Amino acid sequence: MIEMHALRRAMQQLGPRNGLRALILLAFAVLVTNYYLSRKPSSIFMGMYRLSENPQESNLLTNMHALVFMITGMALPLEQLSEYLAIPNPLVYIRQDRGIRHFASYLALLALYCLVFTGIQACISFVVIPDLVPGQLLSTAICAGLTLFCMLLMVNCSYLLANRAAGYIVALVIYASLLSFWPAARWFSTAHAGPLPLWLPSLLALTVALIAANAVACDHPRIA
Repeated sequence: MIEMHALRRAMQQLGPRNGLRALILLAFAVLVTNYYLSRKPSSIFMGMYRLSENPQESNLLTNMHALVFMITGMALPLEQLSEYLAIPNPLVYIRQDRGIRHFASYLALLALYCLVFTGIQACISFVVIPDLVPGQLLSTAICAGLTLFCMLLMVNCSYLLANRAAGYIVALVIYASLLSFWPAARWFSTAHAGPLPLWLPSLLALTVALIAANAVACDHPRIA
């Protein structure tokens, strides 16, 4: 019941700014169309980083579509989910404290957003790529979606600490640095921790750390 109430309130808050959101989606749709019309489509998810065939070339240029995926995913909410977390109840006379349930509702909404944003594009890949390998697409889509979740947590932490720009800059610099440094990107994408790809335990550990940081920032926010 509480989760449904949180979802209804979040959907009400997403109503404004839809014009700007539509422009972001339009620009992203053009880039996605370009991606699928090029020779790049493969079983690797569009938002997943790739390794350049030549280590001497910039790996960042090879991953421009993955970078655009992350930028769009970070920009599309227009911070309204962060606003939902920062101001639990918009009614002046029924103001509730920021509690565990409210924070858990925010995390659930954020995870749902990443799932939908990533899932829609994964479904498109299943439709338009004829020789697709389902297991590889699913694995790389999970990596991209979990990476986006982490980046949004970075942005939200900075939002709560009244330094919005820092969150976007830090998240993008970390991601772009990984893409740019070929040895690191190769190690991160090919190494395994037992039967699991190394990115999975690494991203899960980062997710837990960022959730903890967000919980602390939520308890001591610098915003009204």
